[in-house]
Amino acid sequence: MDLGANTNFKLVLLSFLSQKIIEALETMTTENFTWNLDKATIEGKIWKTSNAPKGVVALVHGFFEHIARYQHVAEYFDQHDIALVGYDQRGHGKSSGKRGHVKKYEWLLEDVERLIQKAQEVFPNTPVVLYGHSWGGNIVTNYLLKRDTSKLAGAVVSSPWLKLATDPPKFQVALGKFVGKLFPGFTQTGPLNEADLSTDLSVGKAYKADPLIHNKISVATFLSTIEAGLWALDNAQKLQLDTLLMHGDDDNITSHTASQAFAQKAPEKVTLQIWEGMRHETHNEVKKEEVLKKVTEWIVGKVTS
Repeated sequence: MDLGANTNFKLVLLSFLSQKIIEALETMTTENFTWNLDKATIEGKIWKTSNAPKGVVALVHGFFEHIARYQHVAEYFDQHDIALVGYDQRGHGKSSGKRGHVKKYEWLLEDVERLIQKAQEVFPNTPVVLYGHSWGGNIVTNYLLKRDTSKLAGAVVSSPWLKLATDPPKFQVALGKFVGKLFPGFTQTGPLNEADLSTDLSVGKAYKADPLIHNKISVATFLSTIEAGLWALDNAQKLQLDTLLMHGDDDNITSHTASQAFAQKAPEKVTLQIWEGMRHETHNEVKKEEVLKKVTEWIVGKVTS
């Protein structure tokens, strides 16, 4: 028996196993969490970074969708030591509740508060950046204007629903208000065209095939969101937190000109990025690497300053 060869084999095996252990320790991991609130069950997810996190993003997703659609965003953030925490909003994804219906808009702001607390609990002494897309952008913007933001390092608002790209007819809004008083939970099918999400049409196809996507919106939620968006536009000058506001100029879902109007009212706090030729989900665009690079650099700048 060649003892030298046997020893070399053991050393090689030990080195291999050590490397695998290191790789396992340096891999992004995920955890799920659950909130039981207001007779609703909210399902959330945490993406923990491979290395010690420089910061954590608390993300609020848009209407019809769910937090798992941000897996690739979490993976990109992980490359820069940024963790991610998010949840499926009420009536969305794996969370309970009537699809597309939230009884009180204020509950949405309270959920954001809980999300920030969750981020601080899981990642103590780590700067938190609040991130909202589309409907989530509407909610995050209202949170920034109505709540204490001193605990945050910054905010990212993506394609916010401050106004829709096309205003609904006034008679439709008036009818909605009448119906809403009698049947606030009455839902209708949302007129979303999957091709409007991204110039990468595979994004729309995957969206359409996703079993966790729904297409319902209630009268009460629709009207409260419109009201909240207009309120945010009227009060943009009250913004106290540094915010990266992004929008594609080919967005047929939410208004990029409304985002520009918001930024003009808070020029000292808002960094405005209009993405030429991009549609609603800039983080899912053909040039999403460019978008994610911009977002990540801005976030890293805030959490390390």
